[in-house]
Amino acid sequence: MRMPEAEVDVTVALVEKLINEQQPDLAGPLRLVANGWDNVIFRLGDDLLVRLPRRMQAARLMINEQRWLPVIAEALPAPVPVPVRVGTPSDHFPWFWTITRWLPGTPLTDVPVPARTPLAGPVAEFLAALHRPAPDQARSGPDRIFNPVRGIPLAERNDLVEEHLAGSAIPEPDRLRELWRQLLETPVLDTEPVWVHGDPHPANLLADHDHLAAVIDFGDLTVGDPATDLATGWLSFDTAGRRAFQARYTELTGAGTDLWQRARLGPGPRTVTAGQLRRQPPTRRRRPAHPHPPTPLTSHKSRRGACPEPVEGAACRCTTDRSIGIWTRCCAAGRRGDRLLREAPRSHPRPEFDHGLAECRE
Repeated sequence: MRMPEAEVDVTVALVEKLINEQQPDLAGPLRLVANGWDNVIFRLGDDLLVRLPRRMQAARLMINEQRWLPVIAEALPAPVPVPVRVGTPSDHFPWFWTITRWLPGTPLTDVPVPARTPLAGPVAEFLAALHRPAPDQARSGPDRIFNPVRGIPLAERNDLVEEHLAGSAIPEPDRLRELWRQLLETPVLDTEPVWVHGDPHPANLLADHDHLAAVIDFGDLTVGDPATDLATGWLSFDTAGRRAFQARYTELTGAGTDLWQRARLGPGPRTVTAGQLRRQPPTRRRRPAHPHPPTPLTSHKSRRGACPEPVEGAACRCTTDRSIGIWTRCCAAGRRGDRLLREAPRSHPRPEFDHGLAECRE
């Protein structure tokens, strides 16, 4: 899937300006590390890292990390990128941004798959520690977290999976469709939802020889079904490593067969492969997809606090002064659409939403 275009050109000069204006005591040499799907990452001196969203969709994910990582980090057995400082929107950059500690380590993507087995236990221990009930504030109220594709029942992703299986690039679609139908019959989560990393693929797991050095990129952090995270057993390890991973996690949590069955498709519908469904190790990293289809958006504004006039048959992303929601079709002014796909409260007002903004997909 093609990487989405950046909505803001994040350069060394821009980051230097932001740091000098907002965090001058941390100013130092900057070096571009990565220009990724959601964020641009710079190393700041020897000990710090700067992450800035490159598009509006990622800006909300950044806020989730800033709000909740300090809360969950205390109970985790490996370091995570807890914010050291938080940058705020300004005339030069429209969103919140983060300075964290530089966490050293080798991504598992750079470690041969057979050599990852000693890390299976530590990864299982990390996820077992993470997968605990979230506080009420994370499930309701202004700081509520909701992710439309992570930690949710498989049935809620059925349309996306069917659409993806219909694509010409998918091998053995009939076989995969049958396996998907079997998975839909697996019982859903029947216990309290827990914290979920949302994207613990090998590139976000850092190793130091046989030790788990850090876990990074909590942009997809949510509250839901831990099966989403447990799919890393298939993404990260071979058969021996996966067995060790499952055994250790089950020992710590009492995980049952239904949870492991759901975990086989945990990372998202666009990562479905015959190898994964057959419990085979991956041969290369596959970037979990974002939920929106790759069609262009049209944007228009309405009066403050209201969505625009309806557009028949279109999906609508309405952002007002109170919340962000995606509906199956545009809603009339002051009235919401017929079915909510996603809604997130707005804890941090941003200037570009002063009048309410909707992005409608024809």
